[in-house]
Amino acid sequence: MATHGGPGPVGGGAAHGYLWSENGTGCALRNINDMEIWLNTRLAIIDQPRISLTHQRLLMRHMDLARRNICVLSDSRICFSDWAFAGFYPAIFEIQVFRDLCAKDSAWFDQLLYFLPKPNADEEDLLQRLSLPAIINDKFR
Repeated sequence: MATHGGPGPVGGGAAHGYLWSENGTGCALRNINDMEIWLNTRLAIIDQPRISLTHQRLLMRHMDLARRNICVLSDSRICFSDWAFAGFYPAIFEIQVFRDLCAKDSAWFDQLLYFLPKPNADEEDLLQRLSLPAIINDKFR
């Protein structure tokens, strides 16, 4: 069975997608601490409190479950496409992506959010700041 080396893409390398900015992380994240450092470095630029990912488990996530990436085949099987942003991330990250994309397709993403576990108070605090690092990375790189 294959193992992964840390958070981010299955094959390694820089993380890309909605939470990381246009250019991604720019480097591979070796462990959850690297991910925390990357996020907190950007939050520090605008004097935001640090986040902690200590209690977050890394799970395989698609990270781009937009309607365009889901096909129903003629035999009713479901296929997921465009795995470019997929990798090992905390579940809370996918919740943030769905929340960010609600403005583009609220019917779809509200439904996906309905079926996910509800964040606790600490996770809601984390979610409040999770979309900021990508914006900061684009602006101050």
